[in-house]
Amino acid sequence: MTGTPVENTLVDIWCIMDFVVPGLLGNAKDFAKEYQTPLKDESTDVKALTERLRNKIGIFIKRRLKSDVAKDLPKKYDNENSRIKSTMPPTQLNRYLQEIELANDTNLDGVDARNQKLKSLWALRDISDHPYLLESQISNFPTVELIESSAKLNTTVGILAEIEAKNEKAILFADRKATQKMLQKVIYDTFRVSPSIINGDTPTKKQDESKQTLSRQQTIDRFQSEEGFNVIIMSPLAAGVGLNVIKANHIIHYTRHWNPAKEEQATDRAYRIGQEKDVFVYYPMAVFPEDMKDEEGNRLKSFDEVLDSLLAYRKNLAASTLFPTEQAEITPDELFGNIFGTKTEIKHKTLSLTDIDRLHPNLFEASIASLYKGQGFEVYLTPYSNDKGVDVVALKNGENYLIQAKQTKSLVGNDAIQEICTAKNYYEAKFKEKFKLLTITNNNYTPTAVLLAGANDVKLLHRAELEKLLKEQRITTKDIHKMDLQRLTKI
Repeated sequence: MTGTPVENTLVDIWCIMDFVVPGLLGNAKDFAKEYQTPLKDESTDVKALTERLRNKIGIFIKRRLKSDVAKDLPKKYDNENSRIKSTMPPTQLNRYLQEIELANDTNLDGVDARNQKLKSLWALRDISDHPYLLESQISNFPTVELIESSAKLNTTVGILAEIEAKNEKAILFADRKATQKMLQKVIYDTFRVSPSIINGDTPTKKQDESKQTLSRQQTIDRFQSEEGFNVIIMSPLAAGVGLNVIKANHIIHYTRHWNPAKEEQATDRAYRIGQEKDVFVYYPMAVFPEDMKDEEGNRLKSFDEVLDSLLAYRKNLAASTLFPTEQAEITPDELFGNIFGTKTEIKHKTLSLTDIDRLHPNLFEASIASLYKGQGFEVYLTPYSNDKGVDVVALKNGENYLIQAKQTKSLVGNDAIQEICTAKNYYEAKFKEKFKLLTITNNNYTPTAVLLAGANDVKLLHRAELEKLLKEQRITTKDIHKMDLQRLTKI
């Protein structure tokens, strides 16, 4: 007996049958040539191929679904009504279309163009979850603004409000840690419950009670022991095997897993023997406004809708055939044409000082580089690590700067001055140019840092001067992302 007779390839079923009925399917090499190799060809009729295999196996394999044998299980509502679509608010839509424009940049070709599309595909997945996940620090935003800026988050909060009214429990699936933290913050601020998170960082083995970090099973036990409404946030991968959460009867797939079999496994953490209530599955989706249509007048589909359609097709295929679980996963190539064919007509929002405050630190550096590029400098953005204390190199007719960019909530101290002074000799030897030293911050400097900078001829730009630069140069999200793409990999 097995729950996954075909996990990786069709050769898995050959191994099982060769043990049970030796010789029934011939030798492994001929079997792979007849059944496995054709799956690499997109034109292969997978259903016909696997039906032929099923017929050859005949009575030696018998398939039973959970619904066939677990008659006492309550109902599971996982259907078209589970798909709750909500129109993207302007902030989310604009950021989504900016990424489409970046992906379709005509200045790139070959491998560079494909790499940009791959990067933008992951970006669109994040933007569909929340537009601030990509470049901002979520903790810097009030919860009300977070909810209002994301169609999917707004829908999810509405679903949770209904679950709270029923005094029931929910599992919320999301794969990225930043998304999990955002959901935890929003749920606490909105419902005053503090959801636990189970992901790759959660220990698998039971922990000593004196330790603050609980194991996966201990976390679930605590969640299930508490009466009334509650939410637990889980990674689909961390929850894939062996965890039972039958006290929850609402499943929200906030971020979809690209493999329908693994998404189904995640759902089954709650829908299994021991569940006493009907189980409800939800797929909140961010969609385009109704007036966004293609050249033939059809409403354009968003990332969430395209992915949902592909997952539904693969799920039906796997249910009706002996289709390998691993090969059911959606690939980026299947998404490209449907996603990046969207036409964009957008106005790029000029970034304010508040926007700059909220950027991820690496994009804060890119914003400083963009400001100097706008002034006519030839600009180099240094690597993420091992930059020797310099974030931006700016060159222009002998007026050259080594710049350290400091995004901080506290005053900049002596370390910043010392680091850039130490880096000067290395960069002058590397570029064969003389450099002036400059530190820029969105805050201000300690008195000792000001004295040290004066003694070492380091120019300091503080918050007010940065704001003045932003008003003069008027940079956009597109500018800083293009700059970040050109970041040096080594120096």
